[in-house]
Amino acid sequence: MERRRLELIPLLRATMGSFAASLAERRLAWRVENHAPAATVIGDRVRLAQVIGNVMDNAIRHATPGTVITAEVAPAPAHDGAVRVAVTDVGDTMAADAVPYLF
Repeated sequence: MERRRLELIPLLRATMGSFAASLAERRLAWRVENHAPAATVIGDRVRLAQVIGNVMDNAIRHATPGTVITAEVAPAPAHDGAVRVAVTDVGDTMAADAVPYLF
């Protein structure tokens, strides 16, 4: 892994934008909402893009056509300087008992 300081917002935008064909096919839009004063993280650009891509692929598969997939960046609760990324969509839901097994 090549851990380096990187700007998270441009990485999110580039990765989400790389799904343009799949998004268009399903009539989906996407957006990034940044609520973090600084969204600079230490991480491996390739691995982070891979994780974002996996989440986007899942969101595209399960989102209702004609809706928006949103990546929201916000300060992580109780962690100085850390950020949290939440990807949300409107679509299929999962059973509550399956949630603990996601990660």
